[in-house]
Amino acid sequence: MDCTWANFDKSFIRMTNVLIETDGETRFWKAGAPAKFADIKLGDKLRTKTHGAGAGKRRIAWEVFLDDESLLKFQTEQKAVHAARIVKEGAPGYVDETKGQELKLTLFNEGADIAKQLKAGKAVRIAPAGVDRKPTSAPLTGVVTAVVTKGRDCKVTLTLSAAEAKFQPTGLARLWLAGE
Repeated sequence: MDCTWANFDKSFIRMTNVLIETDGETRFWKAGAPAKFADIKLGDKLRTKTHGAGAGKRRIAWEVFLDDESLLKFQTEQKAVHAARIVKEGAPGYVDETKGQELKLTLFNEGADIAKQLKAGKAVRIAPAGVDRKPTSAPLTGVVTAVVTKGRDCKVTLTLSAAEAKFQPTGLARLWLAGE
């Protein structure tokens, strides 16, 4: 397939004349159900989920959506899976500063659903994390003392239940809402 790599309304075009390849693992979707390559008709407007190969010179399709219904169904299912994972694994973020029982974080955008629920006085659990983003110790309890959101950036200040040296500035952390 020869395509334009752009956002939906083509207000941003990354590249034109992009050859999209398919392989035995490519899945095709139409009317929210599995379809076949043969279902594609000349002139169809397709949406794809691709990955690069060969230093990004090749684009190989994981998913090919023949209509918006299929894409929206796929996105809705993926958002639910992602939300459940973040609730289980905690919202990831960087440790900006730690002093005594005060801890300041910048939450990553992938934890936006949790970040939206944070406000002063909210009880949380927090654990330092390794480079793999997995907690390196049991979570501590804490209370949110401040939340500042600018655009997609969310800065959180916490008061921990105990002073801990396990949090290091520029290190990673995982944050959960208390009770989850």
